[in-house]
Amino acid sequence: LLPKAIGQLHLRRPRLMERLRAGLERRITVVLAGPGHGKIELLAQFLRESGEDSVWYSLDASDRDPSVFFRYLVQGITEHAPEFGERSQGLWEGLRCRPQEAERMADLFAGDAEESLSGSLVLVLDGVQHIEGSEACVRALRRLIAGLPGAIHLVLAGRSLPDLGLESLPENAVARIEGDDLLFTLEETGILLREVFGLQATREAVERLHARTRGWVTALQLLRQTARLEA
Repeated sequence: LLPKAIGQLHLRRPRLMERLRAGLERRITVVLAGPGHGKIELLAQFLRESGEDSVWYSLDASDRDPSVFFRYLVQGITEHAPEFGERSQGLWEGLRCRPQEAERMADLFAGDAEESLSGSLVLVLDGVQHIEGSEACVRALRRLIAGLPGAIHLVLAGRSLPDLGLESLPENAVARIEGDDLLFTLEETGILLREVFGLQATREAVERLHARTRGWVTALQLLRQTARLEA
């Protein structure tokens, strides 16, 4: 439940920040890309700049247990609404031992959030691909999405996405940023090399490196680290 730190060699990208800001008008934002595309740094930078109240939940294999999954969700929401979960504490305790009732956990969570949250909250599930192996967690998250409280904007970030029924939502309910969107443009590559990496790169060198890396930021970082850039 710790927010992500942003590295020193990070380029702010206004075009993507604006897309994330516009996405807050919808119910869900999906940021889907393979490793090394900078999706997590982008989200962390956006949340820092936007000033939105947020909960950042980094998932791993241990979160495939619905009771663990919802325990962290409840803990994260409680940091913003201390009374969250009080009305149904006894039910939560009982359900922890019955993962087959994962959908009921989602209903309780949504109901408590609707009553407890007085303002908007961005809930980031980072590494959502980790729950793909848990039918119970996928069912629960699908149920939560179907009844998502209006106060919560859900961000699903990861390398892949479980079947969460997003296609059944209204067309304007989901904003998407995917791998191709995260690739650096030629202009962004030049700014990264010159202003962030501090390199004296000519336009020809920028064009050559952009073509070579296809705008994949990790490749640019690796080239810098191994001193293979030619100004």
